[in-house]
Amino acid sequence: MGKMGICGSEAIREMLGSEAEALQKIRESSEYLSRKYKITVAQVMEAAEASANFIDAGIFRNKPPLEAVCCEMKRKGFSTGEIAKRLGRSYKTIWNTLRRAGERCEENIKTGVIIPISALGNPKLGVLESAVRFLKDEEGMRLSSIAKLLKRDYRTVWTAYWKAKEKE
Repeated sequence: MGKMGICGSEAIREMLGSEAEALQKIRESSEYLSRKYKITVAQVMEAAEASANFIDAGIFRNKPPLEAVCCEMKRKGFSTGEIAKRLGRSYKTIWNTLRRAGERCEENIKTGVIIPISALGNPKLGVLESAVRFLKDEEGMRLSSIAKLLKRDYRTVWTAYWKAKEKE
């Protein structure tokens, strides 16, 4: 099962060694970013916390939508229960999705287009429907641009958008 069962600080400790070493590396990284971008360490931490509430649209390129979102949120340190709550899905659904994903939870392509996790939390809509609706209605993107961004067929994106509109 690998690192799928490990969450949050446990995963960080496993990756970085002891807790003291992990804290030292985080402190050094925060100070580096603070100097580089001429902001306070508190602002660095705020930005890091805020980034946990967004996902890059590139995650939808090579995996099924729910699996992609679950893997990305797990990588960001969310527990299975937190993922289920934020996405409006059952715990069992998320657990099974992560179990099936297994080793496919690799690093994703970054596109620079971000989607708030809260935009994907409508339980009446599928994850792809929610993402397409957000990109079209909130970001003002054209369906053809969304199709290219997500590497999906235009007809798939069109269908997802109109199904989302029907369900609302």
